[in-house]
Amino acid sequence: MDPDELSTPGYAVLSPATRTKLATLEKGQLMIRHPHFTQPIFVRFPRPAVMQGRQGAERYPQAGEVSLDAAVLRALRPLDPTITLPWVQEITALYTEDEVIKARNATLLARPENVKAYFAAQFRKVLPGQPASRPMAVSIKSAPENDPYGF
Repeated sequence: MDPDELSTPGYAVLSPATRTKLATLEKGQLMIRHPHFTQPIFVRFPRPAVMQGRQGAERYPQAGEVSLDAAVLRALRPLDPTITLPWVQEITALYTEDEVIKARNATLLARPENVKAYFAAQFRKVLPGQPASRPMAVSIKSAPENDPYGF
């Protein structure tokens, strides 16, 4: 604490020992006065109020990037605790990120009874692909029946 501040009239009511103690407080210490106690109380915070330099970044590192499936699971799990990550991955596998986010937002707004069915219904139906059948080629001229090289 600044000695000039200690010489102001607000601190004149304190004893010289208390003012000396105030002048030598370490970071994280504080003086408290209460009408029930005749002497001021000095307390220390367990952690400093402000971290210096990179202390905050080192003590509390930034959370890692979460996948979209994990974020959807985290958002929908409070509505239905039976939702699992494999189920979310299975439902969202064929859709774009924007469609998944739109379905998640609609589900969170509606708060339906059956969360799984409502979430799955938000996606457009994807028809399974059918392999194209190759038409049988009709020969223009028929092969002779006694051709030894014909199949």
